[in-house]
Amino acid sequence: MPNAYRWAGAPAGGGRRGPGRAGRRAWRRRSRRAQVSAVATILGLLLVVTVIANYLSTTLPNTMGQNDLQHELQVENQISELSALVGAIGTTQAVGAEVSEPLTLGSQGAPPFAGPDGASLVPLVTLNNTTGNYPQSTFSFTLSGQTKALASSGSAGFVVRLWNTYAPAADVAFDQGAVVFAEAGGLPIFLVPPSISLSSGVLTVFLPRFSNSISSESGTGASDILLRMVSTAPVTIPSAGIALAAGSNIVITVVSPFAAAWYAYFAQSTLSSYVTCTGPNQVCTALLAAGGLAPLGTVTLTIPVSVVTKLQAVTTTFSTSIA
Repeated sequence: MPNAYRWAGAPAGGGRRGPGRAGRRAWRRRSRRAQVSAVATILGLLLVVTVIANYLSTTLPNTMGQNDLQHELQVENQISELSALVGAIGTTQAVGAEVSEPLTLGSQGAPPFAGPDGASLVPLVTLNNTTGNYPQSTFSFTLSGQTKALASSGSAGFVVRLWNTYAPAADVAFDQGAVVFAEAGGLPIFLVPPSISLSSGVLTVFLPRFSNSISSESGTGASDILLRMVSTAPVTIPSAGIALAAGSNIVITVVSPFAAAWYAYFAQSTLSSYVTCTGPNQVCTALLAAGGLAPLGTVTLTIPVSVVTKLQAVTTTFSTSIA
């Protein structure tokens, strides 16, 4: 009977499978690989974004905050060193002597996400926008019934205003020989106190002045502050038969936008019994408002000669320049 038996080899309708089915399977495999690749890319991007976001929200502020504080400390040290150099040549009365000190205006940055924070160098005399005049400080005493005064002239300081982004903005000032740190919301304090002291009956006074206002600078670079002594006026009493008049007073007056620092310092020294402070808006004790500067205050020391066995006073004048 025809076709009663069929060879068990190739299936009916034999022949090789067509290319369509294999192509579909290859396409499915490529599709799955593409999907896995896309998911991996998205997860990788999410990981990168998470790492960057964590860096920007945590690591960067901490790093830049430390950079701002390190810069603040650097400026404090530089101005304190300048104060020490001024005092050293002032007491030697070396007219013509020069001193210089670098001043770093910019902090260290954290590229590429944050650049350095800058600062501005401003003469204090230009910041007098409140009351009185700056410095207008005087030193007077009486000899044989006649009052002698060593009056101030010119400027007497400058301030570096730190434009901190990741730390509170602050001011570091050279104020009539002293170095002051000031921050809004607090009281100004001395980093280097003034050279005015009374010890064992010896009254020592050193008051430096600038014959010209220091030039303004701003940015993130570095500058050199150059000072040259142009004159000095030393006083030593008793000397060569000269004595302070009995019953008189030695009067030292300091006018400053940082009067609270001057007043607090003298109030805690051996001169505490002789200090007074006057000025508007409780300037002698009030916290600094935004901007870091208070109205000018006047701090006065009225020292009876009965507690002074010797007076050693020096006032000096320096010319200033910026390199």
